Amino acid sequence: MYSNIKLDLVSAKAEATAFDCLPHFCKLPLKWADANRIKINEGNILIQSIAHYLANIELFEYSLTSDSVINFSVSEPSFLMFVTAQGSHLCYSPPGDYKKNIPRGDHAILILTFSIDWTMRKCKRLPEMQPLITHFQNAPDQYFSLPHSGLSSSIFKTLGKLDQKTSHLDLDADIHVFINDTFNKYYSKLISKKTTKTYHQQKAEDIAKFIEEHFATEIAQDLPKLASRFMVSERNLARIAKLAFGIPLHEHVIKTRMKASMHQMIETKKPIYEIAKQNGYQDPHYFSKAFKKHFGMPPSQVDRTKNNVLYVLLGIQSCQQLR
Repeated sequence: MYSNIKLDLVSAKAEATAFDCLPHFCKLPLKWADANRIKINEGNILIQSIAHYLANIELFEYSLTSDSVINFSVSEPSFLMFVTAQGSHLCYSPPGDYKKNIPRGDHAILILTFSIDWTMRKCKRLPEMQPLITHFQNAPDQYFSLPHSGLSSSIFKTLGKLDQKTSHLDLDADIHVFINDTFNKYYSKLISKKTTKTYHQQKAEDIAKFIEEHFATEIAQDLPKLASRFMVSERNLARIAKLAFGIPLHEHVIKTRMKASMHQMIETKKPIYEIAKQNGYQDPHYFSKAFKKHFGMPPSQVDRTKNNVLYVLLGIQSCQQLR
């Protein structure tokens, strides 16, 4: 395969570069690649490319003294994998003109242009890749990308090992392995991310149910004990709780306690100290401070008439809302 990507650089000077003459900013020299150095107003670009029947491999290394907008075109419908220091993603790009903003400094972008036929065959056996193929078949004139993954370091490291091959025969086989493994690793990452998302959603539902039933207990605000109960780290518990409630766990527990307290204030004649205790506050004074902070008034000033206009203004119109 050959490249479907062409840089559109006005007044740029390109020159073929031998392996032993690669510029100083080249961090990943590829002995078996064809190399071209391009000088632009903002700095230099080095392109190293390796053609293979499964995919064309192109490594773009930029050394820029100022931010630059790089215009490029895609000549044919293409399945492309972009790999940068920030991560990697697989996409379908229809023919057309594109642009990418490159900040000043040294940067590397690896682009694999996969064979259409090979990609179609691979994706038929990989369910998570089906959206890519479906889009290619139904909307071939529109760009589409699968999610990003954090494979960049391992991909760059494996690519660098290709430089250690001593013959073209070894190289061809190892490039085949590199392309296939890169594709498979990306797919595995997609599955892993989906599994992690499903796992977190289930944990979020479990935590939400537990807090709803135990918001008045001490454990509801004991992060270490909750984390141990749900077999996650405290950091992950905080993230999952945010997923479940949309706000930090501590804030959700207070909000739930306050709603339950106001419900009892309106619906029952229980004394304030008893309401406080039943909703997780052993100290009535601390309860009064928390209640005032949440509702703007201490519990002693609440008119305990059902559906009082004051509570309508507070957004607490009925018992159903409080639950």
